[in-house]
Amino acid sequence: MIPYDRQALADYLGVERSAMSAEISKLKKAGRIDCSGSRFRVLTPDKESS
Repeated sequence: MIPYDRQALADYLGVERSAMSAEISKLKKAGRIDCSGSRFRVLTPDKESS
């Protein structure tokens, strides 16, 4: 869990919110992360698909 909303996280990282959100979406679609609100979970990749 992170203590930031999307805009605050983007500000903290020094990136544009829209670009950060696009990258988060790509990671989610790729099955690398699971996220909901301020909760992020890094997923372990399948050994067969790597």
